[in-house]
Amino acid sequence: MTFNKSINPGTTGGTNTQLYAGQDLQTYGSVTMSADNRTMTFNTGALHDSTTYTISLPAGGITDMSGNGLASNFISTFSTASNPATGNGSVTTVSPSWSSTGVPTVTLLTLYVNRQVNAATLPGNLTVTVHGQV
Repeated sequence: MTFNKSINPGTTGGTNTQLYAGQDLQTYGSVTMSADNRTMTFNTGALHDSTTYTISLPAGGITDMSGNGLASNFISTFSTASNPATGNGSVTTVSPSWSSTGVPTVTLLTLYVNRQVNAATLPGNLTVTVHGQV
């Protein structure tokens, strides 16, 4: 999750950041913050196939560096696909988004794929070009 300003990392986790798989609160894993404290990552391992997940942040729980909490509850849901282990994987979206302009040079390129990737298979199989040049 990305916030519009830095979050106090001491206020994340526990009941302030909840992840549900269906109706079940996920009590394993952890929450980490990016270096600028603006991006929060749920570290839960692999997600379950064909499952609706809900992220819940209660009002006032997470605060910014000045101590200001969320004014209202934040709830977001997403669903995972059925098992995509058959067939070829594919990139489903990227960040920065397709054809973005004015992207800061320190921005990380992120590829989102429809199934888990074996990192050992990436060397020689993933090429990033700039204006058509490797």
